[in-house]
Formats: sequence, C-alpha cells, structure tokens
Amino acid sequence: MASADTHDNLTASVVSLSEKTCMTPRRFAASFAIGVMALMGFGSIMFAMINMDPNFITGDGYPVRSPFAAVRWQEYQPEVKLGEEWFKLVSLDEIPASEIVSFSRRTYGNRWHKRFEEDLVELLTGMKHPPQDTVTLVVQSLTSSETSVREDVPMTYANRRAIWNAAHERTTAESRRERVAHTAVSIDNTEQFRKRIDEFLHLAQVNAGFSGVVMVARGGAPDYQGTFGFSHLASRIPNSLDTPFRIAALSQSFTSAAILTLEADGNFSVDDPVHRYLSEFEAEAYRGITIYHLLTHTSGLPRIPEDATGRARWVAMSRAPTPVNDYVRLACECPLKFQPGQRRLYSNVGYRILSALIVRITGEEYADFMQERLFEPLGLRQSGVARISQPPDEARVAESVSRVSLDSRSSEPSFVSTDSGQNYGSGYGSGGIYASANDLVRWDRVLAGDRLLSAEQKTRLFQPAREYYACGWIVKKSGLDGRVYQTYTGGNYGYFSRIMRIPEDDLVIIALGNVRKTDDIDEVLDQLFRLCRSLPYRDF
Repeated sequence: MASADTHDNLTASVVSLSEKTCMTPRRFAASFAIGVMALMGFGSIMFAMINMDPNFITGDGYPVRSPFAAVRWQEYQPEVKLGEEWFKLVSLDEIPASEIVSFSRRTYGNRWHKRFEEDLVELLTGMKHPPQDTVTLVVQSLTSSETSVREDVPMTYANRRAIWNAAHERTTAESRRERVAHTAVSIDNTEQFRKRIDEFLHLAQVNAGFSGVVMVARGGAPDYQGTFGFSHLASRIPNSLDTPFRIAALSQSFTSAAILTLEADGNFSVDDPVHRYLSEFEAEAYRGITIYHLLTHTSGLPRIPEDATGRARWVAMSRAPTPVNDYVRLACECPLKFQPGQRRLYSNVGYRILSALIVRITGEEYADFMQERLFEPLGLRQSGVARISQPPDEARVAESVSRVSLDSRSSEPSFVSTDSGQNYGSGYGSGGIYASANDLVRWDRVLAGDRLLSAEQKTRLFQPAREYYACGWIVKKSGLDGRVYQTYTGGNYGYFSRIMRIPEDDLVIIALGNVRKTDDIDEVLDQLFRLCRSLPYRDF
C-alpha cells in the first residue's frame, strides 16, 4: 500500500503531466486503444503460459497437476479415470485413498472435494508426501474388481485442467438452472400446504443436501411436521421432532430470557453497568457497558477477538473445556469497536459474558442454572446446555454430517459423519444450547404466555435497540406482508437453526439441521420460510 507521501507525489506528477500535455479526444482514444491491446496481449501470453507449461505454478506455489483425467465420488470413495477407464482408487504412492480423503476433510472442511480434485499436489504436500513428476497408483477395476499397480503415472497439467473444466461446467450449469417460481399457497389449505412443503424439502434434500427437521405450528398445534436424514449415520437413526440439535446462536434467546428472570428476582437491573457484578470490567474502557448493551449487541465488543493473538486464543478455547471466566478475561483485552450504545455489532463475546454474569450472580454453573430454572420446569425435555466435560448422555444430540455425493440411481444424497473438533460446551450462552423442534414449539408457547416472563418483561425482550436487534431476537416489520416477525438464526460447524414467530397469527416456523450451513442451505431456508408464511416462493 502506498504511503501518504507517495500518494501526494503521484498526484503531483499527474497534475504536472496534465499541465504539459493537452489530451485531445483523438489522442485519448488512441491511448485507450493501445492500453486495451496491451492488456489483451498480456492476457494472451498468460493464457499461453498456463496452457503450454505442464509445470504451471499457482500463486500458492504448487504445480497444478494431476495423474487422473477425471474424478467422481461414491460416498467418500474416489473413483478416478485413467485413459478411458474408471477405477476405484486404492492408494497413491502407498498412501491409502481413505487417508488422503480423511486428511482433506479435516483440513479443508466443505472444500475437501475441490482440494482432492483440483489441488492434489497441495493436498499431498500438506500430508508431508509431495508427489514427484510421476506417481504409483493402486487401483481396482469397477467391472472385474481386479486390483492392479500402475507405476510411473505422469502428473500432468492437462489432466488437472480437464478436471477443473468439468467442475466449472457443473458449477455453471447449477447456477444457470432455471428456478421455478411458485404462487403462494395458504396455510389454511392444509392438504395443499403440506404437499407443497414436502415437495420443496425433498427437492432441498436432493439438490442442497438438506438434513434436519421442519415444524410449522399455530397456537402450539402443528400445521406441518417434516423430518429428513439421519441423526446418527452408523446406527441409521432418523431425525425426528424429538431429536436434539445444536442450535448455535439461537441459544441467545434462552440466555436473554434467563437474564430477565434474574432481573425479576431482584438480582439486578439490566440497565446496570456490567462492572458492578464482574470486576474485570472496571477498567475505564469497559465501565460504560451495561447488561442491556450485551443483550442487544450494542456493547462495542467485537464478534470474536480481532488481533492475531486473541483470535488464536479464542480458537484454542473453543476446542478445549474452557471455564466461562476465561472468556471474561479475554473480553477485557478486546478493544471496543465503538462506544457502548452507539451502534450494533453482533458479538459472541458479549453473550459469553452474560453466561459468566449468571454464574457470578447465582453461584451455579451456567448449564445447571439453565436446566433448573428454564428447561426442567418448562418441560423442555430434549433441551440443555452442552457441558465442557461432554458427558455420555450428550451422545443423543444429532451428529454433524457432510454431504459427499448424490446417488444418481436413487436421487438420494450420501453423507459422512464430521467432527469439527469443537467443544460445544465452551459456547455457553452464545451458542452452546441444544433443543428439539418439539421443545422449540413449547418455548414459543412459553413466550406467548406469562408462565416465565411478565408482559412488561416480554415487551423489553422483543423491543429493538438498534437495527432491529432486541434481546436475543431480531424484530422487524415485513415489507412483504406488513406483519411484525420475531426471528433468529444460528449456524456453526455442522449445524443450522432458524425460528420465526409471527405473533399476529400466533404462528411459529422452525427449521433445525445437522449439516453444515451453505449458501444453498441458506437459500432453502429463505424460500421455505416464505412458503410457510403463505407468500410466493422459488425453487433453488
């Protein structure tokens, strides 16, 4: 980046040049044409280099080469094309194919297919086995099941480019696929409404790898219930309306309600400064932060620590059984993004601090307090807080899965179990809660009544502070149908959640999933929630 002095010198040079040279329209046109020709010439040279040089190097320093002419997948088993024949890949340079796939999944997340197909040199180098110009492959014939050894198979740019072109064509075809627009169907037309959602979600399962549950209810009575995929692949246990899912940021709706119950008990006012209860916040920079600022994401604290050291500590803490007080200390090392109350900035840090506040006030562990004060008395039997000790009973929570392929014969997606390495207990009140769809309908009924919160407290809970953010909820008026809705979403390493309450219709829409949230899943949820609100929607 140029310094300010350099910028001034460049400006001065341009001004001096313009004073000496009169740029006529004809001269400008000629200069422009020359510039375009130069760029085209440079592009042609680069294109030629890429296509002629079999050892072309990417910006990351890895040759773009492959020993396969094409790659396809059966679940997470790669099948590779050598010449004109397809084989099951057994090993490459004595590295089992399963180990290569496993490393790619652990290292690159939802990009692991691309890394295997298009960046094989980088992938193998990351495994400490950088390939030479030729490799040895052990492959199994798909027709005879005979295993053979192919020695000195060349790594070529032509192969890699063929794989890249095939992937690009698939992506282009998917993006150009015509989306079908559908007219609205009224929720009161029960049979047609349920049929539409079923058709939509089965398409979502095939095209986007949807795995989870959807529930639509009015006044607590279901208008639609749908379940898709498995909660545990090895045992083939299907997802159900009682399956607990990790709900990520949707946890904040429970934490905010817990804070308001403690206020009602006389423990504090949410307008109190945080430092009154957490002494770590007594430093001048943090003294202006109130409990309400934390509830509404207006404290000035960042989403997560932004400096390299703080971010590294945050990542390490999310993978270990980290006491909540450690997050308090880390928060007070984060520079504020703005003065408290001035703006809104979503902050996971802030809701960890609210968890710590509950611990300091009650003397109980956050998970114990939530179980005793909210989940158990309210009958939320499939809900709880993941504990940092990760006890065995949490095995009933749906496991995270990743889509790996689509079986062309059955049009059913294939999944593999994934382990993000996260300790979900360290999410506490910002993302550590799990719940079932049935429990979230019960939660909706709690919020509709006065069993937990008074009318005054619920007004505070759902009153936006800035940019539609209330206490653990987003509340705004729809530009589509004029109704006020209360909503929140969550998504983390292999889970997604979304809830929308429309008080005017006494309607709640819930979607929970145990597959990583992608752009396709986001589009599925956007259109699904339009359909469920009796609005026009599109396929995806």
